[in-house]
Amino acid sequence: ADECARYNAQFCGAPASVYNNSTNHDGYDDVSTRSLMADWLHAAGEDSVFLSHHTNAFNNGSARGTETYIYGPNAPNGTYNPDSRVIALGADKFAKAVHDEVIKDIRAVFEPGWKDRKVKSAYFGEINPDRQDEMPAALIELAFHDNATDAAMLRDPYFRKVTARAMYKGIVRYFAAKDGSPVVFIPEPPEGLAARNSG
Repeated sequence: ADECARYNAQFCGAPASVYNNSTNHDGYDDVSTRSLMADWLHAAGEDSVFLSHHTNAFNNGSARGTETYIYGPNAPNGTYNPDSRVIALGADKFAKAVHDEVIKDIRAVFEPGWKDRKVKSAYFGEINPDRQDEMPAALIELAFHDNATDAAMLRDPYFRKVTARAMYKGIVRYFAAKDGSPVVFIPEPPEGLAARNSG
């Protein structure tokens, strides 16, 4: 079952400063808890990233595609004005690596004209460096749940698998570029597996 981040963090033993971080309003706590929990779990010296997975809505069902956000002082108005603190953490490079991989794989497997809504900035609490300033953070809006075509894709297990794998590959590409090492992915699951009696 799905569970509010605020209650999950409390259940996992996080301190009240993580799960009860606002004016005792659980809804506000939930947004902040996500990044505060990542900060609380992050071990000193550990190389980590924070990726928040969302679906989008435009209120009239006309929008489609994928967009990714890093933190900035602006409203989610389509602009790119990132906070200097998240640039210093590498959030711009991290977001671009994940975003580009997701766009590439959706276009290759599902829809060649999939809308690339770009990497943008916004003042989303979940990726606010005031709450988590130890690792690059990004928030991906995978597709629009208020658009019938996108919503059908979001319900497709294969779409979920391909896009989750693409996010993983973006993370690998980010760390490889950061560390100056080759890109190495875990193998894909085997397909067309068969057993034959050789006699």
